[in-house]
Amino acid sequence: MVVRQALAPFMSGTGVLRKVALTVMFLIYGTVATLAQNLSETAEQSDLSKAMSSSGTLFVREFHRLPDVATLGSSSSIECEIVLVRIVDTAEDYPDDDAVTVGLRFSIEEEYRDQTAYVDVDEAGGLLASLQLISIDGKELLTSPLVDGITDTERSTEVHYTTREKTTLAAFVDRGGNLRYAMKIDSGADWALLEPEGVDVLESNLARVVEVGRLARVP
Repeated sequence: MVVRQALAPFMSGTGVLRKVALTVMFLIYGTVATLAQNLSETAEQSDLSKAMSSSGTLFVREFHRLPDVATLGSSSSIECEIVLVRIVDTAEDYPDDDAVTVGLRFSIEEEYRDQTAYVDVDEAGGLLASLQLISIDGKELLTSPLVDGITDTERSTEVHYTTREKTTLAAFVDRGGNLRYAMKIDSGADWALLEPEGVDVLESNLARVVEVGRLARVP
């Protein structure tokens, strides 16, 4: 509204001035829309990311490398790492300086930049449960229509699990009837198809993180 009012004197004109005013208005609206979309995509952080980016505090970070998740085609393998963070604060009012935040770090090397995302231990449990459910009931979930009676269109179905930082696990049935898995490290990353053995490694890694979470005092 403010933009339109500011440009009103030029909009009422003709020729070059009106074209310039329209161009400026579209550029401003487009920039605002892009910024709003970027903010909505990056607004949510995992607890692990928050702990690691805390300012004005002393914290200890510990890393445990896990096996890589193999991918199909030209994609790099997905690197996995357990991350533990303990904030060390001498302030008397600090609630619990023995609390340990546990999570999993995913990273993959792509053509233009490396992609990294952090997954909290509760989300690792959700991913693990999703993988186990898909392995048992995945084909039924993917081949049974959600609504009966739609027969005049070509149907495609996917199942998704998305974390706070937009790491997404997806499954689908290919044209040969095989159950396939794919991962997207964050909203700006490319999809990576997982090798069958990569799915097993991912499940094992997630189970390991969940177990570490049980051993630690997770806030």
